[in-house]
Amino acid sequence: MQPIILLICYARSGGTMLSRCLSSMENTFVASEVHPKYNVHLNLAQQSKKIGINLKSGDYLNQVIDLNKQLEEQGKRLVLRDWTFIDFTPHDINNFETSNRLLQYEMLVAELPLIPVVFVRDAIDIWISRWCPPAFFKVYKNYISEILDKNLSIFKYEDFCEHPEIEMKKLCQILDLPYEPKFLKSYNNQFVYGDMDASGNSRGLQQKKIERLKRKRIARPLIKWLNQQKEMREINKWMNYPESYESVSIEITPGFWKLDIQFLMKKIVGRAHKFKY
Repeated sequence: MQPIILLICYARSGGTMLSRCLSSMENTFVASEVHPKYNVHLNLAQQSKKIGINLKSGDYLNQVIDLNKQLEEQGKRLVLRDWTFIDFTPHDINNFETSNRLLQYEMLVAELPLIPVVFVRDAIDIWISRWCPPAFFKVYKNYISEILDKNLSIFKYEDFCEHPEIEMKKLCQILDLPYEPKFLKSYNNQFVYGDMDASGNSRGLQQKKIERLKRKRIARPLIKWLNQQKEMREINKWMNYPESYESVSIEITPGFWKLDIQFLMKKIVGRAHKFKY
């Protein structure tokens, strides 16, 4: 049995970009944001059906085995992008109860040949992309602790954007995939079936080429709060990222005064944060 590739990636960490890069390769199939317990958009059987493969079993592990076997017969590799978010983030889908464990990784590594890789991003940018939730860093710290404890291969969104050819060659070597440089031009045309961001609303999906997004501007009260967060600094220190908002290039617009007023108005009406986590 050929090894299954498992992409572990927290929400807003660049997983869609990487999934599209891998999907652009000639002989890969990427099932995006799948999970043995929860569904975010399309489950594994539904995504497989999109490419003409019917999975008969209702059991997730057996579905993975069946899909991997059928793809191997076609000369293709299976890439599973884990829905890691739901293992660590309280949400109505998991009844606000988290395992704080990589459940899919634990299931697959115990039963099947598996090549796991982790794709991470600066915690500050994930926090901003998720609308600055006040309890985010406590949740995200559990995730980072888990991947470090498992001693998994880690790739960084920022490194990949700055040196895509170099990083993709490294990744392909680990995943035992032939390197195909065409991903640089074709990744933006790839559709990943299970992805929540498939609607194209995010900045990343609007990009025409692989490049690092500038940090979003946020209101100055939020910046002050962020730079005082001990857990943020601890996480970024672990992952060798800068420990302050001002440490990277920031978008020019909108102006701080406009953001400050918007933040103040939301605070007055009790809607300063879209999510707690």
